[in-house]
Amino acid sequence: MLVPLLLAGMLASVQGDASAWRLALVVPGLAMLVMAWFYWRFTQDCPQGNFTQLRAQRIIIDRGKKGGWASFRTACANYRV
Repeated sequence: MLVPLLLAGMLASVQGDASAWRLALVVPGLAMLVMAWFYWRFTQDCPQGNFTQLRAQRIIIDRGKKGGWASFRTACANYRV
């Protein structure tokens, strides 16, 4: 619902058809990146619970992540990816 409203607003302004459509799609994309940053920065939970509470209880959390290339190789070896 946001993109058609943005497009109509930009078409009503001095923007041309092609540039108005591009700008109407850039706005939600930028909003998504901003919200992804907020989510990454301010969430502190995992399947075992809240990281802050787990650290206070001195529970070691297995991240289950490998290094960059090892993770890439695992993804390439998985037929579902």
